[in-house]
Amino acid sequence: MNPLSDGLPTKISMLISDLQKQPHDVKCVVFSSWRTTLEITEVGLKHACIPCLRFDGKVAQKDRHAVIERFREDPTIRVLLVTLSCGAVGLTLTEASRAYLMEPHWNPTLEDQALARIHRIGQTKEVNTIRFIVRDSFEERVVELQKSKTDLAEVIHRQNESNQPDGAQRPLEWLKAPI
Repeated sequence: MNPLSDGLPTKISMLISDLQKQPHDVKCVVFSSWRTTLEITEVGLKHACIPCLRFDGKVAQKDRHAVIERFREDPTIRVLLVTLSCGAVGLTLTEASRAYLMEPHWNPTLEDQALARIHRIGQTKEVNTIRFIVRDSFEERVVELQKSKTDLAEVIHRQNESNQPDGAQRPLEWLKAPI
């Protein structure tokens, strides 16, 4: 199957293409902010004969543990589709060694928290993260805003650690500049 010619969105075609290149023992987690993206991804994966599981807000609380355990233990399940809101806290996914972010999120910390589900104590494998960003789209602007937020957080963090009250305000002066 050639996913690039099957009418799938480009990101999903690229995801499938990359997954098909991975050894069959590599477990992967696909993160998205949107359930709709995961639904379309799931259709594409099924069409490509790549078994997957879903972990999102539609999965009943009582069934969530079973989904994670099956992902961990079933060698035929290589892909777990997870919404950022569900995957950002409380999970340990160290069985995975590959993570995909289907789109940038306005809150870079949410992405970091989701990726930390794979980068946890007990992780023995090198982890690769692939971020899909559409060139010349609003997604590039989201990435710019993420960088600004991260830079601001670093300035505030440094300021809190600093014992120099006179110079403490200078790094934040740019916030006062008109937009």
